[in-house]
Amino acid sequence: MHRGPGDGAADRARGEPGGAPGAHRPGDPHLAGGEHDHPFGRAEDGAPIGVFVPPLDVSTVGAYLASRCVVSDAGPVEVEPLSGGFINSVFRVTADGREYVVKQALAESSRTVLRAGIRRSEMEARAMVAIRRSLGPDCPIPEMLVHDTVAHVTVMSAAPRAAVLYQDELMAGRCHPAAARRVGAYAARLHERTGGDRSLARRFATNPGFALRDQTIRSVAGACPDLRDVLDTILDRDRAHASALVDYDITPKNILVHGDAVTKLDFECAKWGDPAFDVGLALAHFLLVAFSRPEATAALVDEARAWYAGYTTHRAGAPDRGFVLRAKDYLAAMMLARSNGDLVFDFLDPHRAVVAVVARTLLDEPHDHMETVLERTAELIGAVAAVDQR
Repeated sequence: MHRGPGDGAADRARGEPGGAPGAHRPGDPHLAGGEHDHPFGRAEDGAPIGVFVPPLDVSTVGAYLASRCVVSDAGPVEVEPLSGGFINSVFRVTADGREYVVKQALAESSRTVLRAGIRRSEMEARAMVAIRRSLGPDCPIPEMLVHDTVAHVTVMSAAPRAAVLYQDELMAGRCHPAAARRVGAYAARLHERTGGDRSLARRFATNPGFALRDQTIRSVAGACPDLRDVLDTILDRDRAHASALVDYDITPKNILVHGDAVTKLDFECAKWGDPAFDVGLALAHFLLVAFSRPEATAALVDEARAWYAGYTTHRAGAPDRGFVLRAKDYLAAMMLARSNGDLVFDFLDPHRAVVAVVARTLLDEPHDHMETVLERTAELIGAVAAVDQR
């Protein structure tokens, strides 16, 4: 199944953040109990009160939000369908002078072979609240306003309308090093402020949404069967070095850039894990663009450097050799996943073989510093691009 890099968050709503009169703001979508843990309360047996809502569409979103007291039922409600990724429906809603994003998780999708349990929606809502609590008021993610565990719907604030998708900018040759540093800082602050938190470790020990990340990597064995054990070992290391809340989806396709600020989207994969995974995954997505735009390799590597500089500036102490080695392997695994797994980016389809050559080389080579990883990757991309042009 081929999908472009912007298919997850490319069309997320742009609008000024805000709530609405009467909107329910649960203190914690962990939903551990208590009448305020769920926006509609709980029955005596602890089950959330509500009626199952079938898949929402443009004609029903407004009524759904009015029934939940998120918007008034007196004024007009404008609803626009957005790209919801692979197994979600997403809408931008304008009502009562405010804008929202409404995201409903679906049990399955005909657009991809990837599957993840529907409870990923609840875990995403929990993650959004946990991340905002950990990072404070300047946290660059949407505010989770309402989560409905019955309908698997999350209502959140929207990014400014002028926001542009980072992935689209990179593909068009427009780099934003300041944005890269801000996103790197987000990852570092997330790892620093959640590291060692036993409560978070317990609450995010598992997440059905992580199946989306796990499957993309393991599926590489279909095209590269000799790497099956290597990929298994890489994923085992993630579990062995779990020490903080990890986003697992920090990529340009999930970043909106607006002025000097950024908004990070999508948290379905978040769980307790190895912080080095976020580093390798994020850097891989900058470098992958270079395979389709080899003339921009230097600029894209500089963008990756800016991300890593933002990360290391906000971490206590420089990453040690073990951290760098794991991040390098996660980087290579994600390169393979995006080019030779079950979910291939369209722009990488013509470059499957050369991406695999670069990723395999990185897996085979030890590197003590991230700068040498970036330099080596740039060198390899230049070499395979030269071969492609012959």
